[in-house]
Amino acid sequence: MVFACSSTPGERTGLRLIKGEVDGIVERLGIPAQPDRRPLYFAEGPYVVRTHNRERMDIRAAFAEAQRLLIKAASATIEPSLADAYRDELNTLIDVIREADGNRPRPPAQAARAAA
Repeated sequence: MVFACSSTPGERTGLRLIKGEVDGIVERLGIPAQPDRRPLYFAEGPYVVRTHNRERMDIRAAFAEAQRLLIKAASATIEPSLADAYRDELNTLIDVIREADGNRPRPPAQAARAAA
């Protein structure tokens, strides 16, 4: 995600997503667009890993991150395109939390019941 803080004399609009503007410039230059195919998060065993800094979170920390993203996505003070980016990141995180939760080892009694 690419953000910029735009301001004109006397007016400040804060951070906004400028990917759409950059894509238009790149297209006019004749450079084929290369989408970022790296996932924002991925499951590594029972942990959720943030791709850009390799931070490992347990399920509880990932859930707190999801709550933070939900608050940002629902904020009425940000640009709609930025809210959409937060929503997309939240959707990815929820899928990865589910995957990581499925990778957690189960207690022996629960495993025995499932095998029976």
